[in-house]
Formats: sequence, structure tokens, C-alpha cells
Amino acid sequence: RSGQYGISKAKNNFNISMENIEKCNPKKCIEEGVSVLKQIYKSVSEEDTELKNILDEMIAAMRKTRYLLELK
Repeated sequence: RSGQYGISKAKNNFNISMENIEKCNPKKCIEEGVSVLKQIYKSVSEEDTELKNILDEMIAAMRKTRYLLELK
């Protein structure tokens, strides 16, 4: 089963790797995170609107954080 009533399966395989976040430029880390979320978004079934909505909200929060860092 997949989607809303089970585990959502990606259409394509992808890997997420983390580096030492203390050495990462915050803006660059956020951009990489947004990129990963966009890849995940593309791999989620069109029928899984709830998961797509959550991913949209996560991307928006990361973009807002990037914007606030630019004001600093």
C-alpha cells in the first residue's frame, strides 16, 4: 500500500546525506534542503495531496528562514 493509507513510495530512488552542520553556510544548507524537498515532491504521487501539502509548507518555511537570514 502507498499514499494516504500507507507508506508513500517514491517513484525514483534518492539519497539524503548530512554534513557537519556547524561548518555549513546557513543559506547554502537551506538551499540544499529546499532542493531535496523539491526532489521528494516530484517523486510523490499526484494523488497524495496531503503529503504534497506538507512538503509545500516545509519548502515555504525554509524559504522564509532564508529570507530572514538575508535581512540579518
